[in-house]
Amino acid sequence: LKIKFDDPPSYFLADCMNKKKEFELPSSEDGENIWRMTKADGRIMVHCNGEEVINISFADSTKSACREMWSADTVAIEFLAVDDASDGYRPVRTRDETVKRKRKRGKGKRKGKKKGGKSKDGADTTMEKDNEDQGMEETAATETSVDDTETTDATEYTYTYTYTYGSTEPTEGPADMMVPERSSVIDFDLDETPLEIKTTSLPGSGDQIRVEFLTEGGDPAGNLKIKFDDPPSYFLADCMNKKKEFELPSSEDGENIWRMTKADGRIIVHCNGEEVINISFADSTKSACREMWSADTVAIEFLA
Repeated sequence: LKIKFDDPPSYFLADCMNKKKEFELPSSEDGENIWRMTKADGRIMVHCNGEEVINISFADSTKSACREMWSADTVAIEFLAVDDASDGYRPVRTRDETVKRKRKRGKGKRKGKKKGGKSKDGADTTMEKDNEDQGMEETAATETSVDDTETTDATEYTYTYTYTYGSTEPTEGPADMMVPERSSVIDFDLDETPLEIKTTSLPGSGDQIRVEFLTEGGDPAGNLKIKFDDPPSYFLADCMNKKKEFELPSSEDGENIWRMTKADGRIIVHCNGEEVINISFADSTKSACREMWSADTVAIEFLA
């Protein structure tokens, strides 16, 4: 992992990214920054001063070298000689409490992957720079997931859909995919389960992902549009005044896997393991945005 303090700062994961990616450095009152790096559930996640700045899925990477390298067990670390920013480090000890979740199931044949329920992490993230013995201390850290949670016996499903927009014939997906019928309501709890979509559309094709989220009463609980212009763009109805362009992450075979998550008052979308959308509806200045996305989602509809 490389984090460089340019203006703006940037990060780079060798064998996983084609080029560095810039990010905004969270504020710090005293100029001191605390970075927390976590490897869990096939992801590398980095927080700075408590704010997430990096979240990359190496397990879903299209690059085999990335998957193989990061999947290996880590038993040691090395601060390279070119590192002139790190002033101190320590392992983070975690504690947990078990919380079970309820789940809702989609209609039809279920081919999603099972995963466990989860619990909150209460880690102490303070650091003492001058403690020379910190680097020698061994600590047994509890294995936690990307959202700082631990597996329990409760069960929930991740639903994965094959979705090639613009095709006139149904798309044949692998065993863990389901092909959606457009303009049909599908039972789906986005508040509990991320939604994954596979596309093969190219930038400049004009194809689009159009998903509407619905409440139990059939009212809108959100609406997301991703359009394959050149460059691609996204739009959240009632939350944005105009579309926003973004860079499509690289794909070796032209296939893109999108993962949509609703959590902590935010809508987060990853493409091929890289975050491309992160919007806080809870902090939106638009009341329609806050009210619509805050509603419980019980179904989705792929618009025709």
